[in-house]
Amino acid sequence: MLKNKIEIAAKLYVEYGLGNFEELAKKFKGLEEPELRNIWSKVNNEISTSPIFLNPLVLQNYQLKQVKKRVLEFGYNNIKTENYLFSKIPINSNDCVEARFRQILARRIVESIKKEYDEYYYKELEKNRKLIALNIQRQQNKHLKVQRIFQIFKVASVLFLIVLLFKTGRIIDGFKSKEKLILEYIRDDYPSYNFNYVSIEKLSQTFYESEIFRHSGAICRDGWVSHSQGRGTCSHHGGVSYYFSEGSHKYSEVESKQMAKLKLKGYTQKAKEISWVD
Repeated sequence: MLKNKIEIAAKLYVEYGLGNFEELAKKFKGLEEPELRNIWSKVNNEISTSPIFLNPLVLQNYQLKQVKKRVLEFGYNNIKTENYLFSKIPINSNDCVEARFRQILARRIVESIKKEYDEYYYKELEKNRKLIALNIQRQQNKHLKVQRIFQIFKVASVLFLIVLLFKTGRIIDGFKSKEKLILEYIRDDYPSYNFNYVSIEKLSQTFYESEIFRHSGAICRDGWVSHSQGRGTCSHHGGVSYYFSEGSHKYSEVESKQMAKLKLKGYTQKAKEISWVD
């Protein structure tokens, strides 16, 4: 039935000069070209384009208004439209209004057939997509058990390696003295600490020299660090506590020593938990 309707569309294309084969093929792009070409050849053998449609129609404004009026009066009944278009009533070679009127009706029928065809075409596409998806799902289910076992094995292997590396590192660190571990922790945080022994004075000095501002700005009263020193600085943070310049120290020497003591306490506690040498 749908093939018959496409044949109707082809007849309208030929008889009323709506376009060539390529333009028809674009409208019914899902239909295989050989099949559509056979329909096109059959239609061309049966009917020919009316002479008035062999050249582009040129209408005046008043004629266009007449066409518009006739279209509105005619209505949108497809059966009525098809009967009118295939009634074999000849068109006067000078009647551009009638010619344009029939072209509009013909395009309306073609678009109606195209809409019906598109619904069928995309429905078939969706049906095929679901069949393909179902087949893929079946294939995946066949290998699902093997894939799951393989994934579990991979995860277990990675976890085993992580645990092994972690335990190996912990075991090696366990043979180090507490002081050596503390030195390593200090150098991890402060690479510039180049002493071979633990000293609160040296750590305090290193901390003091390392903790400097990389830019100019201000410290707000709520602790917020602002990059601004101009008007309105810290306006949403309780005002300015103090300003600082690029390269200035974040802490005083006394504060640095207190911070160094806290850090050394943390390093020592961590070393005690790992080292069993002394």
